[in-house]
Amino acid sequence: MKKLEKLTLKEMGKEFVTISKCEQANYLGGEDGDSVVIEATRYGFGQNTTISQFTASAFNNNGNIIHTMSGYFLEPAYNGGSNGSDTAIPYGAYNVISSTFNGQSGYYEVENVPNRTLIKIHSGNYGSQTSGCMLTGTSVGGSGGEGDFYVNSSRDKRIELTQFLEDYGSDGITLSIGTIINNE
Repeated sequence: MKKLEKLTLKEMGKEFVTISKCEQANYLGGEDGDSVVIEATRYGFGQNTTISQFTASAFNNNGNIIHTMSGYFLEPAYNGGSNGSDTAIPYGAYNVISSTFNGQSGYYEVENVPNRTLIKIHSGNYGSQTSGCMLTGTSVGGSGGEGDFYVNSSRDKRIELTQFLEDYGSDGITLSIGTIINNE
């Protein structure tokens, strides 16, 4: 029977292969180059609001998913893709950039939407609070017989999404909007 020997840290360092942080990043993917794709799937169309479920996926520089989160977006009514400041964003893919809202940092803005600017991702629960923007939520409900929607815990979900984008979006953030209903 072989007797076990106690090794010093220096001796262990010689015995075990170690790789540098740079080598680890090349193999596993590192913090540099992280990107986020937010996929929003529209499924509810009311007279005054549109509801989407979203999943945000963070990718490392090797293209591997390293973290995900999900929630809901509330937007103004979808009007068949025509432009207007108080309508849902047309289907497609857009860049999302760090921005401010009412002079405060910690918000994000959807850019490159045809004929639209200043589309913020912010807190709010009802269609009247969208102002043409996207409101976040943890869950969704209907408001009355008009077929409109609202979101719950909007501020909490916006803070969670903001932190996610800050943590993982250093190499870019993309918002892709689609639908599960054959509307457009």
